[in-house]
Amino acid sequence: MTDLGKQLSRTHDLSTKVTRLFQKRAQAAQERFTERVQGAYAKHVADLMSKPMSPWDVWTDWSRYAVDFAQRSTLFWDTIRSRGNQYVEHVQAGQPPVLHFDYETVLDARTFQRPVNYALLRIVPPEGVSIDPKRRPYVIIDPRAGHGPGIGGFKDDSQVGVALREGHPVYFVMFYPQPEPGQTLLDVTEAERQFVHKVRELHPESPKPVIVGNCQGGWAAMMLAAADPDEMG
Repeated sequence: MTDLGKQLSRTHDLSTKVTRLFQKRAQAAQERFTERVQGAYAKHVADLMSKPMSPWDVWTDWSRYAVDFAQRSTLFWDTIRSRGNQYVEHVQAGQPPVLHFDYETVLDARTFQRPVNYALLRIVPPEGVSIDPKRRPYVIIDPRAGHGPGIGGFKDDSQVGVALREGHPVYFVMFYPQPEPGQTLLDVTEAERQFVHKVRELHPESPKPVIVGNCQGGWAAMMLAAADPDEMG
């Protein structure tokens, strides 16, 4: 038998086995489904049919449901109202980063030759946390998948907080809500390359910085590493 014939025979045998296995599993699934439907009917529907609810029971259950519906609706719309107020206040404040930590702006890429809506922040260690400037710095790139700026470090138990507690200098790449006119992804990559270069200048005795990209920030980190691998840790 030629190689082609062997291959066709093997393909036929494999497809036959797959078909048999599928039929066996489909039959078993159908049997389990039928068994569960019958069990559910016997447990709930049959008992209800044998003991029909009185008008008072129907009224009581409906009243309880109505109260529960009203309470949940009130809580839901109150949450929406509160969320809307927070958003309006945040927009009126200029949509500052929602970072949990204090920070200082090191570089603002809106002032670069090719401006982009990004900035490099230095995270100020909270009280009681000491930083060793010779340890490897962390550069954390904020996500951009519909989030507001700073979401990558909006709580203490985050990459920022963990790195700080371990004594590492931490820098944060955040974005402003509105892009600069004409900016491109290559411009953003170039700005982030300058950010990393600045971090290396600030820590000349440290190893190359760790670059952490969250969500779409991961794509940015990958492009950054590909564009200038010698600068990245």
